[in-house]
Amino acid sequence: MARLNQAGFLPYPAPPVNLPAEFMTDELQQRLERLEANFAHLEHQVEQLNGVLIQQSRTVDLLKKQAQRQSEVLESMELDRIKANQTKPPHYHQ
Repeated sequence: MARLNQAGFLPYPAPPVNLPAEFMTDELQQRLERLEANFAHLEHQVEQLNGVLIQQSRTVDLLKKQAQRQSEVLESMELDRIKANQTKPPHYHQ
């Protein structure tokens, strides 16, 4: 039994199919070759899209971390601004 690749498909090119000669007309052979070529192309596209998806996931994670850091900085700046604007009552001297 043939081993499946990471996408769960048979590796390309597929093992030859042993059909009797009367079943493999030129038209069927051409159709089969076109299907195999299309399948190989689609499999390649899936692998490329998977790579893009992985990269985008990493980018989203990085952007989330950056947004969290910026939020923390803004919160700290706001607290500092509030503290700086608070005036002490006249009777408070130290």
